[in-house]
Parts: sequence; structure tokens; C-alpha cells
Amino acid sequence: VEAFINETMRFHCAGPIVVTRSTTKDVVFRGYQIPENTFILANFWSCMRDPDYWHEPNKFNPARFLTDKGKFNNKNPAMMPFSVGKRACVGESIARLQLFLIFTSLIQKFEFMFSDEKDKNNPKILAGIPGVGLNPPTVSLKLKLR
Repeated sequence: VEAFINETMRFHCAGPIVVTRSTTKDVVFRGYQIPENTFILANFWSCMRDPDYWHEPNKFNPARFLTDKGKFNNKNPAMMPFSVGKRACVGESIARLQLFLIFTSLIQKFEFMFSDEKDKNNPKILAGIPGVGLNPPTVSLKLKLR
């Protein structure tokens, strides 16, 4: 379950572009001169789709977060759905706990299906709608009690 949730957050980053930051002094980063007071936007979507860190980054594969023995492993430095460093989301641990509890409760109680079977292979549904956040497309689902 944790691997599936992590892969979902990696594949469909809810906050693809982080809130702007600005430099407090002149900085040289990887050979680039960045002047003081320059606004910086971090592209988390790009980090979580970087082929240098992810094998087949455009493929949904929860197994990438499992060890050979099936244990959850979240050690990839490019995995940052809650940001990183001093400015990381302070609510990450509670958000992860709530995601786990809500997701497992729903999966235990319901079977999820597309209302229209054609939607199952529709790439537009899987892509989401880009914006400040990545928004889900409009789709109809059927839920059946287990």
C-alpha cells in the first residue's frame, strides 16, 4: 500500500511547481550565476520524472518502492512530494498517515470501476490537468461494495 501511494504521489505530483523562493545573495549553482533577489521555482514534477533517478519514469510502477524482499523503500532523493529541507511540509507525517488510512479503508470496502470501460485506457484521464497543481480530470466511477 505504501509503495502504491508513493508511486501515485510521484507519478501525479499534486504540487508540481513549488512556491517561489528568492536568493538572499549572489549564488553560483552548477556553473550558473544567480544574482541576489532572484525568484526561484523548483520543478518537483521534473525531479520525480528524471530518468537519472527513475527507471522508466513515465511508467506507473509501485514496485520501484519495494526491495527485493518486498519491503517498502523510500530512499530515492528525487522523491519529494512534500518538498525537502528546511521548507518541507511540516504536515508530511500526518498526511502520509491519513493517506494510508483513507486509501486502505476505501479499498477494503469498495471495488472501483470506470462507469465507461473506454475510460480505462484513455491517456487524458491518466495525465491529469496541469496548472498550479495537477488537477484530476472529470471522470465517472462506479463503486461496488465488497
